[in-house]
Amino acid sequence: MASNAVLSENRVSEPFRHTQIMIDQALQTLPRVVTRRDEVTEPIDLNLRAGVKVNCRGGTDGAILDQLFAVVSAIKELENLAPGWDSYGAAALNDKAVAPALELTILAMHRCHVPSIVPLPTGGVGLRLKSAANELEIDVGPDGFCTGVLEYLEDGSTEEINEPSEVDALIALVNAFNRAG
Repeated sequence: MASNAVLSENRVSEPFRHTQIMIDQALQTLPRVVTRRDEVTEPIDLNLRAGVKVNCRGGTDGAILDQLFAVVSAIKELENLAPGWDSYGAAALNDKAVAPALELTILAMHRCHVPSIVPLPTGGVGLRLKSAANELEIDVGPDGFCTGVLEYLEDGSTEEINEPSEVDALIALVNAFNRAG
């Protein structure tokens, strides 16, 4: 059953605009700012510095938005990290990393995999997913470009994207993770 939720963003530069990401799960609970489940026409502000918003349209009643807001909460914690947070001179979170990280999170949640969110010392966001069959690590750099490694646990083989790439290049890794697991 498909929901009608999409990610939209306001203040992210043009190469990182990915505004029509569909969540293929029904939404369980809508945030308190939403008063009617059957029709939401205004974007739900996630209160992130990067200005990322989620739109929910008609018939939303399922399981993902609560998980998404847990991820948003983790990103808000990263927003509060000051430069040097790791005592080795790590950079503070760069807002350009947020929208791509959320886009890949929503894609992973398509099959109910909620990533762990970790800060990267470069000012980016790390997404870590693990299932019984495989592990996926995605690093979204401070410029919004991504790298990723998918490891198949059964045989130890990997698929990698080592060159910093736009989100679209990482979709194949996330889909492979979802299929295997």
